Amino acid sequence: MSQAFIIGNQGLKIKKRSFSEWLALFIFFFQFSFGLLFEVFYIPSFLKYLLDVSLIVFLFIFGFKKQLIMNRRVVPAFSVVVLFFVYTLIVYCFNFQSPFYYIWGVRNNFRFYMAFFAFVMCIHSETAEGIFKLLDVIFWINFILSIYQYFVLAVDGDHLGGVFGTWGVTNGYTLILFMIIISKSLLNTFNGNENVFLCILKSAASILVAAMAEMKFYFVVFVILLVLTSFLTKFSRRKFVMVIIASVCVMLGSLLLIYFFEEFDGFFSIKSIWRLATQAHYSSAKDLNRLSAIFVLMKNYITNPLQQLFGMGLGNCDLSDVSIFNSVFYQKYSFLHYSWFSSAMMFLETGFVGIAIYLSFFAVCFAAAFSQFKKGTGNRLFCQMTIVMSVMSVALFFYNSSLRIESGYMVYFVLALPFILPSQNGLENIN
Repeated sequence: MSQAFIIGNQGLKIKKRSFSEWLALFIFFFQFSFGLLFEVFYIPSFLKYLLDVSLIVFLFIFGFKKQLIMNRRVVPAFSVVVLFFVYTLIVYCFNFQSPFYYIWGVRNNFRFYMAFFAFVMCIHSETAEGIFKLLDVIFWINFILSIYQYFVLAVDGDHLGGVFGTWGVTNGYTLILFMIIISKSLLNTFNGNENVFLCILKSAASILVAAMAEMKFYFVVFVILLVLTSFLTKFSRRKFVMVIIASVCVMLGSLLLIYFFEEFDGFFSIKSIWRLATQAHYSSAKDLNRLSAIFVLMKNYITNPLQQLFGMGLGNCDLSDVSIFNSVFYQKYSFLHYSWFSSAMMFLETGFVGIAIYLSFFAVCFAAAFSQFKKGTGNRLFCQMTIVMSVMSVALFFYNSSLRIESGYMVYFVLALPFILPSQNGLENIN
């Protein structure tokens, strides 16, 4: 067993950790080093596959030591994952193209479920609280770096990524980080456990970064977070004041976005948002738009009713930098940019049945968290955060592809919160 310093409720203290717990922490935190590794040290981006190696190590640990331990509450979630895997395997038998395509499809979709169960079995509540404290620190580091990147390096839009760097489209990572930090801050404030001024400061900082990074959707997300957290907490004068101030922050932030990017003048009208969300194409005359993607695919590309229902097979529409995993379908139809949206990719490969099973995982997490929340049997804040993230996961499913890239590990960590144990047990002897 190794020793490590963690931040607890009573300050900095020493904590013993198993190898499995270290591995779970690595899976969660490694993504925050991407900017440093890829831009400062110029390390090739394929280093990200260390996360895959870590998950494979988990499988070996649980397999050889027979230590797969789950509490009863996580069984429904596990059942959904098993059902989804069996479903994709059966569908692929009828749509076989290459074993490498299926392997890549499994990797891209099921690695997050593996991480989910790793978090459930290896992270306990005290460690989770320490993780959130570190995330608060990362949030402010991200804010400072974003200010530097925008005003000194003249980086804006999709490439403004703060701690995630400017190496690519990093908004998906930033968006999820903000979802976690702001929802937690709002809930703590409404529950009377955080200073109102600090919550306003975090909200204002996130809105400023969103404006500089052209994250239009975050302003909608912020309003949704405000509504959801308000419903999950009791009415108080503190909440009323916070809601008013937060609403003003959103309005000022939207004006700031228009100031930075004049082309978005008029964007925040209901008519404009609906038009942009439902138009047939996103950025060119050929690619797909997020909310209309499935309908366009059904009309022009996937017209067979059976394929619409069951999909073309997991991995058969996927993409990769490695040629053996790069599907024929993607090579032919990459101009559609369907890989930008999880919903379009899932529809193509698994059909409506697959989408239903996939989304049911979020429903199971929502139900488990809500049940504990109403009964008062779990960590109140953790349950509230999972309820919020379950809803936001569905929004992310249609909005972008962040649930398919490494940023998804943040989402599945929050979804795992109601299932983690209050103290470490079960796997503490695994080294």
